[in-house]
Amino acid sequence: MAKLIEDIENNIEKDEIENAKKEEVIEILNDIKESVSKKKKTSIIKNALLGLKDFLISAGATITANIINSKINGFF
Repeated sequence: MAKLIEDIENNIEKDEIENAKKEEVIEILNDIKESVSKKKKTSIIKNALLGLKDFLISAGATITANIINSKINGFF
């Protein structure tokens, strides 16, 4: 899971989206990291990642969204 989050963080910096949207993505990622560290249910983490993926698509960060989509199936 840590590798997936790291990949998202690295790719979001490369995606050409508004800085405000990047900040929102980072905030969501921090919430996901916190959920992982608190060992919350996997369904909660999966739903957060799916929500992040949808947000990324709407923001125009389809490459990063595709990374989530391709890797999420291996975790859940």
